[in-house]
Amino acid sequence: MTTKRLILCGLLLAGALPAIGGLVIHRRSVTLVDAAIVDSADIVHGGAYTAAAGTNRALVIVIGSRGDYSGGVTFGGVSFVEVVRAESTGDPPDARTAWIGYILEADIPGGSQTVAGAESASSGRIYTLEGIDQSTPVADSAIAEQGAAGSTTLTATSSLSVTAGAPTVGFACWRNDRTSTLAYSPDFGAFDRLTYPIDTAHTVAAVSRIEASTTSYTPNFNHGGAASSENAGAGWVTFNEN
Repeated sequence: MTTKRLILCGLLLAGALPAIGGLVIHRRSVTLVDAAIVDSADIVHGGAYTAAAGTNRALVIVIGSRGDYSGGVTFGGVSFVEVVRAESTGDPPDARTAWIGYILEADIPGGSQTVAGAESASSGRIYTLEGIDQSTPVADSAIAEQGAAGSTTLTATSSLSVTAGAPTVGFACWRNDRTSTLAYSPDFGAFDRLTYPIDTAHTVAAVSRIEASTTSYTPNFNHGGAASSENAGAGWVTFNEN
């Protein structure tokens, strides 16, 4: 971890107080750190997690299953801020949903806390990020949604603009077992989580990385199987570094 220290200086008129040129100089330091994925773990509805220590953290959850997640997701009773809710467009329209949200440093509960509020068969991944801008944490996001007659490739409907050194997460929820054929673009390395089934028949997949360069790309997941009956939703979120 690289620590950066920002020194903020301010000038205040001092009146009769003895000071440099009649002014008092106030100094305040703010500790900044490089953005990093400090920790992550598999998570399910009702599962517990302890956020890792860090500076300027964001607790990020990627989770999915049947249902539309309209009620949101909580961690120790604290609501995640919703960034992505990508619902499949099949029948029913909420057959598969990918959901991504975050909680910032000031609101992250300490100790072991339970994930709740999600659909009962939810599964995904939870991350502790550090070095995240606490005023404007999200830099950009993208979603992909498809129904039963969709393509084998689930492609975002817009490009994702990313910055070198910033963390990005991606998540997809598919109907049927895609654990042997599911791939993605661009290259995120290994899956953080890839599992089936959650309830009766669907796959969830999570990926993450620290971006190597400042660029934009259109991400996708590709299951490599038949296009029929492939209700799916996916989302990607990239964060601002502090």
